[in-house]
Amino acid sequence: YYMWANIYSLNYFRKIKGLNTFALRLKGGEFEFTQQLAACYLCTDSISHVYRLGSRPTLQYLYYLSQIGITMSPLTNNARNYPYETSAFYPLFCRGLNVSLSTDQPLLSHLTESPLSEEYAIAAQIWKLKDIDLSEIARNSVLISTFDHERKVE
Repeated sequence: YYMWANIYSLNYFRKIKGLNTFALRLKGGEFEFTQQLAACYLCTDSISHVYRLGSRPTLQYLYYLSQIGITMSPLTNNARNYPYETSAFYPLFCRGLNVSLSTDQPLLSHLTESPLSEEYAIAAQIWKLKDIDLSEIARNSVLISTFDHERKVE
């Protein structure tokens, strides 16, 4: 909470001065604690690594209603003993949550020079995603990003 409150205050003053603002993107859901996912819901605009959100339907509904951005890296999760079959990415995507693909520790878990492209390619193969699905995931990524509105429109 204190991090969120301080960043909120700092962003207020930075916005007044015409400077860019900071985004608080929390890492949540790696552990079994539902409280961590609930606290992330209250304090952030987007969240990374929500392995456990797939088994929390009430929190999924809150994240869906608020369209809080969720970035996930199924390829890295697979290397960390979270196999694709148990990944929350595809079920959350099918339910309409604002999910996108990202990379996490690209030097350790990716084999190509373009880790993000690798994430997209493997996700497309594993879950039989069509081009329109990949476009929606990429769009979600832009919406989740901290770029200003004019840059997102580009």
